[in-house]
Amino acid sequence: MVLRYKPIILFLQESKLRVFDSRIIRILGGNFLSRGVGVEADRSAGGLITLWNEELFSVKSCITTSRSIILIGALVGVQQEVTFCNVYAANIEGERKELWKYVVEVQNSFPIPWCIGGDFNTVLSPDERRGRGCDMVSIRNFNDFVLRAKVMDLPLDGMPFTWTNSRVSAAWARLDRFLVSPEFLLWFPHLVQRGLPRSVSDHNAIILGEKVVDWGPKPFRFFNGWLEDKRVMSEAIKGWKNCKVEGSKGFTLAAKVRGAKGFMKRWCAVNRGAVSVSKRLEGSLAAVDELASLRGWSEDLRKERMVLLSSLWMELRKEEQLWRQKARITWLNSGDKNSRFFHCVASGRKKGNLISELVFDGVKISDPTLLKEGILEFFKNHYSNVKWSRPKIKGLGLKKLADGERLMLEDRFKEEEVWEAVCNCDGNKAPGPDGLNLNFIKANWGVIRMDFMQFIQEFYDDGKIVRDLNKTFITLIPKCGHPETVRDFRPISLVSSMYKILAKVLANRLKKVMDSVIGENQMAFVANRQIMDSFVVAEEIIHKWRKDKVGGLLVKLDFEKAYDSVDHSFLDFIMEEMGFGCRWRQWMKWCIATPSISVLVNRSPTAEFSMERGLRQGDPLSPFLFNLVVESLSGCFKKATGLGLVRGVVFGEGEVQVTHLQYVDDTILFLEPKVEYIVNFRRILRCFEVASGLRINFHKSCVVRVGKPRGGESEWADIFKCKKASFPILYLGMPLGARPSYRMTIIE
Repeated sequence: MVLRYKPIILFLQESKLRVFDSRIIRILGGNFLSRGVGVEADRSAGGLITLWNEELFSVKSCITTSRSIILIGALVGVQQEVTFCNVYAANIEGERKELWKYVVEVQNSFPIPWCIGGDFNTVLSPDERRGRGCDMVSIRNFNDFVLRAKVMDLPLDGMPFTWTNSRVSAAWARLDRFLVSPEFLLWFPHLVQRGLPRSVSDHNAIILGEKVVDWGPKPFRFFNGWLEDKRVMSEAIKGWKNCKVEGSKGFTLAAKVRGAKGFMKRWCAVNRGAVSVSKRLEGSLAAVDELASLRGWSEDLRKERMVLLSSLWMELRKEEQLWRQKARITWLNSGDKNSRFFHCVASGRKKGNLISELVFDGVKISDPTLLKEGILEFFKNHYSNVKWSRPKIKGLGLKKLADGERLMLEDRFKEEEVWEAVCNCDGNKAPGPDGLNLNFIKANWGVIRMDFMQFIQEFYDDGKIVRDLNKTFITLIPKCGHPETVRDFRPISLVSSMYKILAKVLANRLKKVMDSVIGENQMAFVANRQIMDSFVVAEEIIHKWRKDKVGGLLVKLDFEKAYDSVDHSFLDFIMEEMGFGCRWRQWMKWCIATPSISVLVNRSPTAEFSMERGLRQGDPLSPFLFNLVVESLSGCFKKATGLGLVRGVVFGEGEVQVTHLQYVDDTILFLEPKVEYIVNFRRILRCFEVASGLRINFHKSCVVRVGKPRGGESEWADIFKCKKASFPILYLGMPLGARPSYRMTIIE
């Protein structure tokens, strides 16, 4: 392994050697690793060895214990001392805690870049174990150590686990890893961990090294720190005003966005690097101070120092804001000076979101070009619509808009409501394809206002959006610790800044009429309704079933890729049934059916494709439009109840029959446990799927029997093709159906 990978430093744990000498160094290190330190084993257990190449790493001091070897020295090419710590944690939690405490104490004495690696004999999360129970106390203690040591765990390429017991009752765990400080990452920004195949050991060897892969061009992004740089903002305004084109108002607006972006890109290409600027200013300050110590403080020196100090503060502030924006920590104020923390979070986010390889049709792909093509094809198919015409479900008795509400939705756009929409948009959100966030728009609204108002009035008249203003990036957020396929990611849309303002204006209007068209069963995105309303009603129904000793059946439904599956023509049909006007429906058609999509793969976009179905998560309109679609499911249940095809639970003072509750796509059904009703519920869900495109994932859904008599759950689960469950179940992030002794008490 040493000959093949030629490491600068090698950590070995559990050497089981009672004697360590130069002969061991020659055997293990060959001609490449010429120096070493060892901790002898206790009889035939334990033992640590650290070897290094003295031409590339010069050791200044060494600290050893029975469980650690700490080296402080200088790496070639790194203009600062660094620390390498080789650990072999005990199997006893108390001894592990002592090791964590000791390492942190030593680290505090050497505030320099740190790299800690070895066998930690515990994991950071339950996901890092399989086949054996987790010690949550040990997990908490290990996470506490990582926080106190201010180190981060980098993604592990190649495998999710690093140890197995190789027995019939197999167990796996990720016990081995490297942890590095953010200062260490400053010197080695492209670090990754890679697991090697196991040989004779029950552990996998781990390599920590730099991996630079070209994923393609990265799009421009505006950073908030530039708002305080008059030079950057001057270039942006110049690019906006100097753009003279002929065409529609939308075409002109898109051209001016490109102009502002182009001028800023050119300026940044010439003047890049806020960090390097701050370093130069610090050097200049040091030179002035040294000169003053020799000659004394003259008036000119004092003025020069004040100018340098002012410039340095500005650069440091921009640097801090840049890292805060990259980290996207929203619970800290701008006045909190903690750039190291922001850098740590941003670096960890970047490493954690790196996609190095994925499995497509059983084949693991890591080549950047092939990986991007595979992701592109997946999403092209994912957002493609069926080739047949979907049926319409009529006569559902849906609530309708009043004439005044319909006119309000289609009223002329006013500058006041546009500015309100701009102010309500979070300026720290990641930008879309145009690279501009809403903080840039707010700061330059005086320049942008007229062009945008002309565009939005043009949109009012013809209901169309030019292609460049409705482009979208899809960013992939991991749903688990070690994603293996594209399905293990959640697609979030980053829409362009100009479209976001338009969509926010329309969403603010739509929000005002939601109460008129959405029934009482839906608790999300409707004024004066809250997430707790749905949970409390569900608890009361379960309590009623138990109290009355009447059997009931609860079904928790899971929609498969809910937002992504909405059929556009079905949404238009439902809006027509609810009384939305032609102009409004035309606007919605152009907003949701015309965007061109690119997927960001490690911050580099794929080729574009069209979106034939679905709503974009990240579009301000999407939550409200999705509510309109699932309201038709409520209409189906209401219609079926009136015809006696299904029966729910009679509840409340008004003897209201409740068949279901909804919070966006979180839906639970309440059924009288008769086979005919259950079969009809299943048929309704299938009809709704065919019409709307929204499919129930019955593998993730479950049925729960409430009250007495018991029995029949297996038959009912077979009808729904889902699993049986028992209380409490998780609903809206809370335990539903827990007995009073376990129930959380909520005091208003």
